[in-house]
Amino acid sequence: MGSDNRLLKWIVVIVPVVGAVLAIMPPQDKLKGGIDLVGGCSLLYEIDTTGLESSQIRGLADRVISVLQRRVDPNAQLNLVWRAIGSTRLEIQMPRPPKRALERRRVYDAAVARAKVMNVGRLEIESALSAEAD
Repeated sequence: MGSDNRLLKWIVVIVPVVGAVLAIMPPQDKLKGGIDLVGGCSLLYEIDTTGLESSQIRGLADRVISVLQRRVDPNAQLNLVWRAIGSTRLEIQMPRPPKRALERRRVYDAAVARAKVMNVGRLEIESALSAEAD
């Protein structure tokens, strides 16, 4: 009876662990590192409450955070951490982008630089489009 009970305990422990490991595979695609692991910055802002009544100050940081989240990161894809500190201060943590994103940005910036060298304006494009076929 003891060995059957021990086997059941091992199964109860191992099955969820294996399931959890399979759920995060491959980890580089499923897990995002925070600023403590991959670097980044933490910004601390204080809201100017000059001219506000105490009833308007209560929960002000939470309201500002909800507005900023909708404008800055509406789909929550930037992995930003928004935290209210009291009612008039807020902290925004921004992790460093992954290496693949930095590489894509480098390629994009190079393409923009090549396009600027050509310095093609709207007038040149319109005249080229309206020119005869030869």
